[in-house]
Amino acid sequence: MHGHGHKVDSAPAHQPNAKTRFTTPLFCDHCGQTGFATWESNLPSRWGNLTVTAPVCTSDGFYLRENSKMSSSPQIVCSECGSVHRDRV
Repeated sequence: MHGHGHKVDSAPAHQPNAKTRFTTPLFCDHCGQTGFATWESNLPSRWGNLTVTAPVCTSDGFYLRENSKMSSSPQIVCSECGSVHRDRV
């Protein structure tokens, strides 16, 4: 009998734009607001595509704001105090 690893809920690696989603908790270091962010990651394919991870939505208490750097993912901002969340993915 062979052991089996854990399955990842995503498309097979041979699909060029395979994606996976995951959720992380958020905590504002400034005012203590809590919530969560849902992130999407483009998994690398066997053709060597780069992995890109970015937030796609947040819970109440936070919102996404376009980053001033064109190549960067959106910033997560606290709705209560306006502080920008530091990504810890």
